[in-house]
Order: sequence, then C-alpha cells, then structure tokens
Amino acid sequence: MYDYTGDAGHNCIPDSGAVGIRVEDQLTKELWGLVQSKLKQLGYTVLDCTPYGQSFNKVGGSLGYRVRIANENGSKLHICIHFNACPGGHGVEVYATSAAGREVAQRVCNEISKLGYTNRGVKDGSELFVVKYTYMPSILIECAFVDSAEDMNRYNAEAMANAIVKGITGQEVIKESEEFDMNDIVLYFGDADVFAAIMKAQRMRCPLMKESDFNASGLKAENKVIIGGPNGTIKGDDRFKTFKAVGNTF
Repeated sequence: MYDYTGDAGHNCIPDSGAVGIRVEDQLTKELWGLVQSKLKQLGYTVLDCTPYGQSFNKVGGSLGYRVRIANENGSKLHICIHFNACPGGHGVEVYATSAAGREVAQRVCNEISKLGYTNRGVKDGSELFVVKYTYMPSILIECAFVDSAEDMNRYNAEAMANAIVKGITGQEVIKESEEFDMNDIVLYFGDADVFAAIMKAQRMRCPLMKESDFNASGLKAENKVIIGGPNGTIKGDDRFKTFKAVGNTF
C-alpha cells in the first residue's frame, strides 16, 4: 500500500484536456511530476496511475484505468491534477466526496489561493468518475483556468506544487539551493514576438534573449517569462494579440 496514488489528468488517447492560453495536458503532466517528487522528498511513497500515451476506445477507458491501478495498490489518498477552462472563469476549486477528502480539499484550496488565485472552494465530486470510484478518499484539483490570462500569468509550477503538497501533508518542501546566473529574463519564441518581448523586458528591467538561444546557452534564470510559442507564458493567436497580451500584464 502506498501513502498516495494519483494521476495527471488526460494525457492519453482519446482523453485530452482543455486548450487555452496553455495546454492542460502539458500542465498536468509537469505539475503532477513535481508533486510526486516533492512528496517523495518528504519521505512518502507515491504511485503514478496516469496512462501516459496509451490508447483507449473511449474516455471511460482512461478513467477506468486510473481507478483500477489506484484500487489494486491502495493508498490513503488519491490525487487528480487538472486545470479548468471556461470563458471568464478564474481561480482554484477542488472536488471531493468523502468527509476526509473534503477536509484535504479545503486545505489545498486555501494553500493555492495564498498564491493569489481566487478561492472557488470545495465542490461535490460525486459525478466525477475517478473521485467516485476510487476506494480511498480522493480529490480532483482544478488548479487554475488555462484560458484565463490572469491565472496563466500568475502560474508557476513550482509554487503550485508546493501549495498542493502543503495542503495535503501540512509540510513544506525545502528546496535545495540552486545557483542562478540571473534573477529574471524575458525570452521570445520567434522574430514576430521580439517587439512584445522588448516591451516586457524594459518593464521588468531585465535581460532579453531568444528562447532557443537561451536553452542552448546553459544559462539559468530563477524567473523566465516566455513571449509567444508553444511554451509561452504570455502569448496570443498572432503577434498583435501577443503584443496586447503583454500590455495587459502591466
């Protein structure tokens, strides 16, 4: 039996997540990986129940896989990592059914809201397959909205993972010291994004560099703001909308 089981929402065929300013599948995979690592750092055992890259006839196959692996191995809590999407929506909400699950869900909501996200509270998870059919208490965390500029501009995977772990365990993860070459840097994906990146870098009073050059350089920055491209923390459908999105962060 494990201390915790859990899964990154979606990430298989045909079960894919929401797409907005960011892509849910990418966010859940990254965040759940961090949460697992931090729980293990604190000495807990964790089992990943995500069917990464597998194919099912329907979404129910993906959900059933997660429930089966969790129930066959057992844990004291199952954790589902998701991100929301709805025009105009923003903030964090957590779904649960059991009293024990709702207690943990409230703590997780509170910790994430301390990062600046709107606390949308604990919701009834009785209609959610994984939350409903896992034998152990289960929570499904809708961490933030992928189509909310407010949420995505605020989003930091490390901070979010720390908040989730503290909400679940009551413990803080002490990050090992890491040396950085600089505190902040603005990166841009392509030449079409450079003017928006210049504007952001001037506002932040920090260096500016093309994303591919930075990745090849071996340099480290504590805080990276990426303008445009698939990994963009700030981006639009074209260079004009990207420029506008950067302006909206001021």
